[in-house]
Amino acid sequence: MKNIFIEKLNQLDDDQKYDFIREVEFEETDEKWDFFNIIIANEAEYDLARIEALKIIAIYDIPNDKKPKIAQSLEHIITNEEDYLVRNYAIMALRNFIEYPTLIKLAKTIVSDSNEDENCRHNALSAIEKMPNEAKKEILTSLLTDKYMKPYVQQILDEM
Repeated sequence: MKNIFIEKLNQLDDDQKYDFIREVEFEETDEKWDFFNIIIANEAEYDLARIEALKIIAIYDIPNDKKPKIAQSLEHIITNEEDYLVRNYAIMALRNFIEYPTLIKLAKTIVSDSNEDENCRHNALSAIEKMPNEAKKEILTSLLTDKYMKPYVQQILDEM
């Protein structure tokens, strides 16, 4: 089955895609989640289109039947993406997928890696913050030995 939104997107110039994605954001149909997933998963797609779709995925309640495919795409992007901004926005989107153990493991790996980009580490920490307290506490406690992350982690622990 073809996605009607993709057919329209493919007819647009790159500079028109952002506005179209924002229009689709407010459509009252679950088909939009397949559309956003197709965009983020397509490495050949315009990077700003992918980023806008990732921003939407990060903040909305996504139907449960649509989340597994999007979660797979996020894992692939975070693991393999070379475009820094696309990868960083995918890490931001993890906040909306804390029920997926593979994605939480990925967030933990990123936040624990002192060689990882600071922004990526903070975005991974933001996802971990959304976890239930017991699971979150275990990860946060392990980060107290990280000189850079310790003040941020300590603040979160103090607020729990």
